[in-house]
Amino acid sequence: MNSRQPISEPAARRVYRSTLRAEQAGETRRRLLTAAGSCFAERGYAGTSLKAIAQRAGVSVETVQLNGPKSELLLAAYEQLFVGEEGRRSLLERESVQPLLEMTDPPTMIAGMVDFLASANAQSAALAAAFEAAALSDPTIDEVLKGLGERARADARSATRLVADRGGVTSGRPLDEVADELWFLMRPPHYLTLIRQAGWTFEQYHAWLTRSATALLL
Repeated sequence: MNSRQPISEPAARRVYRSTLRAEQAGETRRRLLTAAGSCFAERGYAGTSLKAIAQRAGVSVETVQLNGPKSELLLAAYEQLFVGEEGRRSLLERESVQPLLEMTDPPTMIAGMVDFLASANAQSAALAAAFEAAALSDPTIDEVLKGLGERARADARSATRLVADRGGVTSGRPLDEVADELWFLMRPPHYLTLIRQAGWTFEQYHAWLTRSATALLL
C-alpha cells in the first residue's frame, strides 16, 4: 500500500505562495541592485544615499535597508553587473562561464575569455571606478575591494593553468607570474582609460585585449 499522501489543497497553496514570494523577493533584489549600481556609478559611493537607491528602484527605503548595508549593496551590484549574478564565488564557478572551461583549444579558449571579460568590463567599468574611489577613504569598502581583487587574481591563476593544461603558455615562464599579468591586463580600469581618455572604440579595446592575452598565454 502506498503510504505517500497527496499534498492537500491548503498545503499546495502555501507552497505556491511561498515560491511566488521567493520569486518576487528575488526580482525586487535584482531591481534594487541594478538601481544601486546605476546610482553608485553616476554619483559615487559617498554621493549615493539609500533614499536615492530606493527612488531609482521604486521601493521603500526600508526595503533597501533590509537588503544590506551600503557597502554590501555596492559589492552585490558590481557582481551582478559584471557576471550577471551576485555571490562571493569564483568566476570559474559561475554558470555563464562553464562553456569556456569545456573548451580544449587554447586559442579558442582565450578568444572566449576575451569576449566575456571585454563585455563584462564595458558594463561594469564605471561602477568599478566608483568602487575604487570609495576604497580610498572608506576602510570597509577597501576591505571588500581587497577580497574582490583576491578572488579575481585567484581566477586568473586558475584560468592560466587551464590554458597551460591544454597546451598553451609555452614561454616557460612561471605560471603564477603569467597569471598575475593576465589579472592585471583584464582589470576594468584599463577599459575606462582607453575608452574615455584615449577615445578608443570598444572594437579597438577588444582587439588590444585579444592581442595582449594571446601574446601572454600562447
